Amino acid sequence: MRLLKVYITLAFVGWILSSCQRELSCYDCPPPGTDTTGAGQPVKNEWQFDEIANRYSGPVDTAYITQYDTGELLTITGTSAAGNENFFISIKSFNGEIKPGEKYSVSNQQVKFYYYNDGDTIYFAVPYLGGDISVTITAIDSNKVQGVFSGIAIDKDNKSRNISNGQFSSSLKTTAANTDKGSVIMWAKQLCSADPIKVKLNNVYGEINIFSYSPPDCGDQRWPNFTVDTGTYKWVAYCGKDSISGDVTVKANSCVKVLVEFIFTPADTTITTEAVCKLNTVSYSGCLLLQCDALETYLPFPNTVSASFSSQTVTQLQYFSYAAGFQFNSQNIITNSDNRIYINESTPQQCYFTKDASGKIIEYRGMKHPEVIYPLDSIVVKYKYDNGGNLITRTVYDAHYLKPLKETGFTWQDGNVVQTIEKNLAAGGKTITDFTYYTDRIIKQQPFIFTQAFELLLFQPLVDFGNRMKNPVKSQVVHATDNNGNPIDLSYNYNKYVVDDNDYLMGFNISRGSATTTFSFGYVCF
Repeated sequence: MRLLKVYITLAFVGWILSSCQRELSCYDCPPPGTDTTGAGQPVKNEWQFDEIANRYSGPVDTAYITQYDTGELLTITGTSAAGNENFFISIKSFNGEIKPGEKYSVSNQQVKFYYYNDGDTIYFAVPYLGGDISVTITAIDSNKVQGVFSGIAIDKDNKSRNISNGQFSSSLKTTAANTDKGSVIMWAKQLCSADPIKVKLNNVYGEINIFSYSPPDCGDQRWPNFTVDTGTYKWVAYCGKDSISGDVTVKANSCVKVLVEFIFTPADTTITTEAVCKLNTVSYSGCLLLQCDALETYLPFPNTVSASFSSQTVTQLQYFSYAAGFQFNSQNIITNSDNRIYINESTPQQCYFTKDASGKIIEYRGMKHPEVIYPLDSIVVKYKYDNGGNLITRTVYDAHYLKPLKETGFTWQDGNVVQTIEKNLAAGGKTITDFTYYTDRIIKQQPFIFTQAFELLLFQPLVDFGNRMKNPVKSQVVHATDNNGNPIDLSYNYNKYVVDDNDYLMGFNISRGSATTTFSFGYVCF
């Protein structure tokens, strides 16, 4: 696994839970070999480890203990002899002090190990991410700390490497407590495209250059740390055009971890232009809100619809899916007549859209679910619009008897669909769905994302079905009933939006609990 750029310039930031904190810092420590113990035993302020025939070693720069909840966190950092690589190891005791003779390990979530340069992490062993380094503290008191370590680390190519003969030693000093201070550490699970996330707290700036799926330890200097007086502070984080902010309350001798999460992040590259751009790719994976069979073999895998254009007209539609245990790749020839758009016109089972004089579709005839390879029956869908060009009704009919089966009404407000009401005309009953939006962000050519209308979701590069929504969806609440007929509300969150510099939507997630469906979109410009 390659971790993104890791910058660790560890300087002491700590706090105290008792009247006196044990801090182990070598900013002003004596030269290596100097006796600081008063017992005639020199502390060399050095670290080393071996990986096969490679010996890594250098001086210790800093070592300090931070009070951590009911335990302690020992952090030791250094540089290579040449000064171009960095050493980092932390040891955590969940209860009480770090003790000599005790063994601590990554597998018990007690140890983190990194060896890195300015561009890459060369070796790491981190809980939940990989590797298992064990550390034994051989000596620790108010003047020094010494230990040995060994085990398995992961290299930058995601291969396991044996680490042996690991050692460290460092001088200590004791600093009086400051009972009026507390600390804030800011971290992120996802970076802001290729750029760092800029953060500010109490008019002090910092940057987040790495990401983690689990919270960092307090005082971990790979992340922005702020030591402030007790009180409530405003924090701000910046990512491209977007910013988020919040309040954090700091108490004496405590650490607050602030997770920075952006709803919108910029795309890695901007492929759209200020010219006319049209949607040409729709990709999705996951079964949440989508058609899946009982074994979920239809949609856990990426499914993609991509369109080929001649001028600004679609001439071919390719559909790729992974269904029923095998891949399915369909090439569909698109033919346009005066009032119809045919999908593979020459096939026995015709599939087509009918257009009105303005070019908007008013009828669809074809397969019931486009993602099902062999549909057992087909349907007819009819569409109605208001005078402003908004889709207001979608009615599904049985293709053989033209019997209405379902009808969905769309309620619009301020350029967005705020509610849909789906009526089951055959069996009775209805489902009401409410939507909220991020009204401070406007998206160009918003893709259609109502998953109940599959012919529009998957064939949308082909057709005009009226106005698109103005803002990105924030949440969706489906008012449904359980198996006993009791009303329940199913809530879905829309997040992880990726938007390019020209405000075209490139992707987002729909999530409910641990289930997620991921959408991504592509465009062609003329």
